[in-house]
Amino acid sequence: MNDTIDARRAALRARYPEWEPVTLSGFLDRSAEKYGDRPFVITDERTASLHPPGPDPHPPADPKY
Repeated sequence: MNDTIDARRAALRARYPEWEPVTLSGFLDRSAEKYGDRPFVITDERTASLHPPGPDPHPPADPKY
């Protein structure tokens, strides 16, 4: 088997020794906690992060209603 593939598989097994099912939103939440200070998407026009600075642009709905 290709050494590069074997090395990548070994790195994944070391990083995730036990498979834990997680939803996409759960994975993004974990990533935001771990890497929130880093850019998430970079384009020519703008950069977006998982934790934008300042107030939440989409706050949750008022629970009174």
